[in-house]
Parts: sequence; structure tokens; C-alpha cells
Amino acid sequence: NARGKREKVKNLLRRAELDEKGKPSEQQLIRIKPDSTDFYLPAGSAWYDFFTGKRFEGGQTVLTSSPIQVIPVYIRAGSIIPYGPMMQYTTEKPSDPVDLRIYPGADGDFSLYEDENDGYNYGKGVYSVISIHWSDKEKIITIGRREGEFQGMLQKRTFNVVLLSPSIPDGFQVAPVIEKTIRYSGSLISIQIR
Repeated sequence: NARGKREKVKNLLRRAELDEKGKPSEQQLIRIKPDSTDFYLPAGSAWYDFFTGKRFEGGQTVLTSSPIQVIPVYIRAGSIIPYGPMMQYTTEKPSDPVDLRIYPGADGDFSLYEDENDGYNYGKGVYSVISIHWSDKEKIITIGRREGEFQGMLQKRTFNVVLLSPSIPDGFQVAPVIEKTIRYSGSLISIQIR
């Protein structure tokens, strides 16, 4: 409501640095917005806004839209984020296919860990790991040989490769643009994307 927003702005103004006359400086007034937050992106990498796909260079502070229902999220270039099918609980159905959402701009690595979803057999080494590598310069994704096994493990699976960009933002999008579909059976495989 309007009164709540006015109170929020008043509180922000009270905390702002004041000039010599006891008023907020013009620079402070520009930075104070009730639905925005300053967000520092570390240097040494590019970063993507999770919801818009907009790319930012690191080493800067960006003003981010952050209404109460949205938490600002930035993903480092080179990140590989797996998305499985929507489920109500972990054993509802097999976790297949898996979207591998890649944020280009740097090389990246990810290890996909899976186990029986219940019990403590993982402590006895009953699990599997699949290493995934993205080579940004060559635009090659390498899915390594599966290490380990467990009862009920999928022997074959499907990986959908999705490259994120401002024209293809993420934000939990259900139907992304798939670059490549990879049929995986546990052996090392490298695929050129684009």
C-alpha cells in the first residue's frame, strides 16, 4: 500500500548519509529506491541476472530490482546448473531428463551426485557421480564416465543442454530453448554445441 511504501522510504532516508545541512545528498537520493537493492558482483568473472539473463562484468555494484517477492540472484559465468523434472517428492519418478543450464563466458565444471534417496548406504560408497565440463572457447560439453552405482540407478539418461543469454533467461523457465539433447549411457561423451 502507499502508506507502507512511504514509511519504507522514510526509514531508508533516515539511514542515508546526510550532507552538512542534515539532508540526504543528491547521490544518496538517486540510490534510494524502495524496491531496489545495491548488489556487489565480485571481480574476475562475468555474472548473469538469473531472472533476466542480462550479463554484467564483475567488480562493480549494480542496482537491482528487488520487490518483496523476488530475491536477487546472480550466476557466475561458466556455471552449470542442472534442472530435473518437477516432482512433489524425491522418489516420485526418475530424475530424467535433466536440463544442463550453462551460463557462457568461462569454462565450468559440475559433478552430478545421485544415490538411493533414502537410508545411509551413501556412507558405504553406494552412489554415483557424473562429472560435467563446459569448455567455453570451443563450445564443447563433456560428460564424463559415470563413477559408482546404486540399486535403482538409471542406466541411461537424457541431458538437454541449454545456453542462457538475455534472449533466453532462466528464472525457472519451464520450457527452455534446448541446444542439444544428449543420450547418455555412462560412458565419456563430448559434444560440440553450435
